[in-house]
Amino acid sequence: MAAHEGAAAFGRWECSQAKKLLQEDLESGRVPLESNYMKPKDVYNLRPEYQATDYSKFAGRLRSLRKILLDRKERAVSDTEAYNHDRLLYPKPTHNERGEPRWEGSAASLFLDADIDEYLEGNATPQELYASRDEYQEYSLKVFSDKIQQVLRTRRFNADYGWRRNER
Repeated sequence: MAAHEGAAAFGRWECSQAKKLLQEDLESGRVPLESNYMKPKDVYNLRPEYQATDYSKFAGRLRSLRKILLDRKERAVSDTEAYNHDRLLYPKPTHNERGEPRWEGSAASLFLDADIDEYLEGNATPQELYASRDEYQEYSLKVFSDKIQQVLRTRRFNADYGWRRNER
C-alpha cells in the first residue's frame, strides 16, 4: 500500500489504526514509555502505519500517548497501594452477617467446583458430596445444597448465553 493511500484510509488520528498500534506498542513495551530510550523518528520508522501519518504531528502525538500511559501506570500503582492499605485496616470479614463462614474464596468453594462433575454424573447425592470432604462440614447441609444449586444455575446460564455471546 502506498503512503498516500494509507493516510486516506486512516483519516482522523483519534480513531486511526496507527494510534491503536502505537498504544499497543507502548503498552507491550515494544516502544518504551520513557522518551530518552527511543526517539520519535525511530518509533515513526517502526511500522508503515506510522509512516502513513504526518510526521510533523507524530512526535507530539507520541509524547501525548506516553504521558497518558505513564499517568495510568502511576494511578494503578497508587490505587493498588491504597487498596492494600485499606485491606490492612479493614480486612475482609471471615464470617457473614449470620455468623457463618464466608463461602467465596473458601477451600470448600474451590473443591465444589471440581466435585460438582461427579455429582452431575449421578454418582453422588448432595448428602454424600457434603460428607466427602471436611471443608464442606464448616457449612450447614442447607447452605451447601444451595451452593450446589447456585453452581448448577451458573453452568446452565453460561451454557445457554455463552453460545449467544459467541454468535455476535
